[in-house]
Amino acid sequence: MIPREYSRNYAMKVNMKISVVIPVYNAEEFVRSAVVSALDQAETAEVILAEDNSTDGSIAVCRSLEREYPNVSLIRHPDGENHGAGATRNLGVRNASMEYLAFLDADDFYLADRFKVAAELFGKHKSIDGVYEAIGVCFEDDEAEKKWISHGENDITTLPERVSPEKLCDLLLGNKKGTFSLDGLTIRKSIFDKCGFFFENLRLHQDYAMNIQMAQFGRLYPGRFNTPVAMRRVHSGNRILSDYNRYFTNNLMWETLFKWAIENRLQTERTAAIFLNHLYYMYCIVINKHSGKKLDIKELQQLTLEILKHPILSVRAIREHFRRKTG
Repeated sequence: MIPREYSRNYAMKVNMKISVVIPVYNAEEFVRSAVVSALDQAETAEVILAEDNSTDGSIAVCRSLEREYPNVSLIRHPDGENHGAGATRNLGVRNASMEYLAFLDADDFYLADRFKVAAELFGKHKSIDGVYEAIGVCFEDDEAEKKWISHGENDITTLPERVSPEKLCDLLLGNKKGTFSLDGLTIRKSIFDKCGFFFENLRLHQDYAMNIQMAQFGRLYPGRFNTPVAMRRVHSGNRILSDYNRYFTNNLMWETLFKWAIENRLQTERTAAIFLNHLYYMYCIVINKHSGKKLDIKELQQLTLEILKHPILSVRAIREHFRRKTG
């Protein structure tokens, strides 16, 4: 159901032609469903399957889909190697030919009228760069559901509140419960000229980092906030359910964002917020090795302010600080 505030202005919607980028890695069982759900949308002009050297039968399924549907194309990295989700999404973006762009993970799927509200919002707000909407979750088996719940994940991925484009970046940097998913995002391709591409050094969390990049340099509006436009399929192969070290992977993301903030001369308050998150996860790494220590917020804040005066010293100064504290 379309929210009332959008439906009464629905005549203003733009005639969208969208490139849907689907990064593919070991999704043999699900990629056909993803492609069909994208092609079922009237706004989908092309589907780009960006294949990342899968070790299962995904490439064969992708080739079959390319033969079957004239507006489905298969692309791969020039060297044929595995480069990760960030580089693979970048490959898809660079090969997209439409003005508008959307993403879909190969094991997820769109729901009916996926782009209906987004089209209206693009018609209503001429300066808009993107629309983010909620996505839901479906479980392939009971074990996947139990693990999902044990990780503290919600049944719907959305933000805790509606905010203006000017406040979105600060909300994301506040690290509160909630975010938006790339599966629920519709953007102008030109936003990448403003915010840059996905960080290719991040094997995980490059999507959350991109949300922050886009929120900083683009104007993103909320669409359907509590009604899913896509579904995340949760199964045993999901990376979100794997037992990777979350402290290390989150720390790498915030460290990467901190360097990006310095290079792009972000506002001091936002740079400080990014650095505090980086510092928190570095502390978590240390605390797991030295369980007797406790977090001293005032001390961490003071260290942050000192380092922001000399940004080039950031990582070295943090490491030296923790060496002194932990002996």
